[in-house]
Amino acid sequence: MDEDIWDKGDFVVIQPLAVSEYATLRTSAFARTCQASHLLSHVLRHLNERSDDVKTQYHEAMQLHHIIDTFRHALNQEIGNISDEIYSSGCSISHFTAMGICYSAQIALYDAYMCADADGMQGVGIPEQFEMQQVAISGIKGTFVRIHQLASMIYSSVQAGDISRLSPLITDCLYQAALLIQAYIYETQNNEYTQKMTDIIETLKLLKGRWTVSGE
Repeated sequence: MDEDIWDKGDFVVIQPLAVSEYATLRTSAFARTCQASHLLSHVLRHLNERSDDVKTQYHEAMQLHHIIDTFRHALNQEIGNISDEIYSSGCSISHFTAMGICYSAQIALYDAYMCADADGMQGVGIPEQFEMQQVAISGIKGTFVRIHQLASMIYSSVQAGDISRLSPLITDCLYQAALLIQAYIYETQNNEYTQKMTDIIETLKLLKGRWTVSGE
């Protein structure tokens, strides 16, 4: 998608940009934000419209996990991170919104399936439930790390005075991560993520200067 054409309001034929087929195709930050929002809507619909067939519910959850994770990998490569774990200092701020929405989708999905009785007792103990629970527990821990990395990049950008291109949509994943890490520390007495939680909260406080809701 050519954002210059979009800004000018010109008419042009645009090739459909499906996550499954064009995940590796380099495109604009706006298009990536639209894709991330689309994926989040699928997660929310999945969680709100439960299937009567428990196995189908878990299969759909696993499919969403794979699709969102594929999108995350593509987005990371597109913004120029050095590896899956280390982000480049030259990361495009305009992609932060898509990243934040993607992480919000992952947190919502994983948080719903970390407990064995996520779909009621009827699904407890079946292979699909066990597999999805493992994915959710591992996935949310990895998402905590990546949200902390995003928070660090946001913090650096704000400190450098480059805040105009940030969107309030990035704050949800920061808030949800801080909340869930706090609960994790309380329940497990494991302080592995304490510093990450503190850094994420500090980033939210810094964003309060632009959006008051960040400090609430």
